[in-house]
Amino acid sequence: MSVPSRMPREGYSVLERAVDPAAAGWLREQVDALGAMAERELLDPSASPLVVVPEAEDPRLVCRYEHIMATEPALAERLMGTVLPIVEDLCGEPMLLFKDKVNNKHPGGGAFRPHQDIVAYRCFGPDYHLTAMITIDAATERNGCLYVAQDYCGVASQRPDLVVEEIGGLPVFRHYWGASERHGDLLVEVEAAFSWRPLPTVPADLVIFDSFRPHQSHRNETQESRRAMFLTFAPARFGDWYGRYYDEKMRNPANPKFHVSTPTRGTQP
Repeated sequence: MSVPSRMPREGYSVLERAVDPAAAGWLREQVDALGAMAERELLDPSASPLVVVPEAEDPRLVCRYEHIMATEPALAERLMGTVLPIVEDLCGEPMLLFKDKVNNKHPGGGAFRPHQDIVAYRCFGPDYHLTAMITIDAATERNGCLYVAQDYCGVASQRPDLVVEEIGGLPVFRHYWGASERHGDLLVEVEAAFSWRPLPTVPADLVIFDSFRPHQSHRNETQESRRAMFLTFAPARFGDWYGRYYDEKMRNPANPKFHVSTPTRGTQP
């Protein structure tokens, strides 16, 4: 599948204040409560239906938690009413939730290394995805905001040696596979070929990017946490994958396909 006609060719869109202020405040309260639930689940995995993943460098800290929309139906109803119409308008077709998560970046917390999401998602059914990142805490260059690669399609055209394959006309770049420390990361020479743009955001901003857009984020170098929620969608014509994705993740959470370019640890690929 190529980039939908309503999605910018570069594969991302920044929508300032897309969530109204009242909803943004309510969402922050919900994330506060979910974060406390995730911390309890680190001690007792039966404490909730959340999927909680600890930091590799400090397993006492929550790196991310998932399965949120199934855990909190009221949150799902309110968020979907805001985000899903935007995503469907950009994609130009009906979309279904594929996965969800909140990334926690504690002070000094982990970087997400340069990668393409399609590398992690391709072992499931859909071949195209749109992710809506909802800013919970202001994201800056100092605390680990999202960085996106500029003109990645242009780089693919000029440097076909850096491309492994194309899916629907979109490039999949060369990446590490099977090395536990860099599993799924773009090769160093691929990373160096891009110009990287930081996307600082404030609470209630949305950043929407597709699964082919190379992106990364750095460590949180501040003393305050930085949290962001990610809702990933796939075209409805591929069917409903949300339950299947989390059924597999709950059965085999250490599988390397769930630990691509993250500050978390899976089994050796």
